[in-house]
Parts: sequence; structure tokens; C-alpha cells
Amino acid sequence: MRSRQGAIAVVVTVAAGVMLGACTTDDSRPSATSIPTVATTAAIDPEGAPDTGPSPTWDPTSKSGAEDVARRTMAVFVDHARDADAWWNALAPFLSSQAQQDYQGTDPSLVPARKITAAAAAVGSGSGYLATVTVPTDVGRYTLLLSRTDQGGTWHVERITPPKGLK
Repeated sequence: MRSRQGAIAVVVTVAAGVMLGACTTDDSRPSATSIPTVATTAAIDPEGAPDTGPSPTWDPTSKSGAEDVARRTMAVFVDHARDADAWWNALAPFLSSQAQQDYQGTDPSLVPARKITAAAAAVGSGSGYLATVTVPTDVGRYTLLLSRTDQGGTWHVERITPPKGLK
């Protein structure tokens, strides 16, 4: 019986030591206050992604909104009357944050198009999050890829692709 009590005492002592060791501060481990917490208010779908509500749909309002942003983006893009800083400051708000990084430093004098020649036209969308819009210019049709995060969200340009044969 004495050996059993001794064994229990050893187990309790080891367990207490492990627990106390977990409570000590060790700069190599994050403290409980530095571990980020996850909001638990969102529902989780069966595949583990947060349920953020319904996905956006491609509808007439989405289409006209994407076409409007593409037209306004290209109106700035082909405007060579501005200096480079003014051109960039007018263009940047239409671009996604990634596109801003990609196009920063573009010299507007090297943009071959000078004017828009017809209305922007959405050429389809396989998703409510993306839109592809063409904008005819004096050098051909530019294709713009736009994205948004939700149904009422603002469209932002991800990519401006020049007509075939232009770079």
C-alpha cells in the first residue's frame, strides 16, 4: 500500500510540475495574451469555411456597375493631359490593392490608347465576384478584370489587358 501511495505521490508531483511549467513565462512560447482569438459568431459550413452570407450574384445591377467602373477607369487610363502623379492619383482608387502594386510606376505617356470609342460591355461572368469588361479604344479593345467582395460591394479593377498585339 505504501508503494502505491508513493507512486500516486510521484504522479501528482510530476503532473503538478508539468502544469506549473506550462504557467511559467518562456520567451520562446507565445503567452496566452499574444495568441490571436477567432471570432465565434460566424456559422461554419460543413467544409470549414466561415458563412459570410449569400454569395453575390451576377444581375443587371452588377453588370451595369462593372461596366461603369471599367469605363471610368479607362477614361482616366487614356487621359494623357495629366502629369504622371495626377494620372496615378486619379487611377489608383479604381484599382484593387494588388493592382495598385502592379501598376504603380506606370508611365501614362506609354499608354497607346488616347480615347474611348464606344461603350464598355461586360462579356460575362462565371461568378458574382468577378466581371470581365471590354472597353473599345482608338487602338482596340482593352479587357478589364474586376472583382468585388459582396453583392453591394464596389467593383475594383484587378487587371487591364491591352488589345492583342499591344503590350
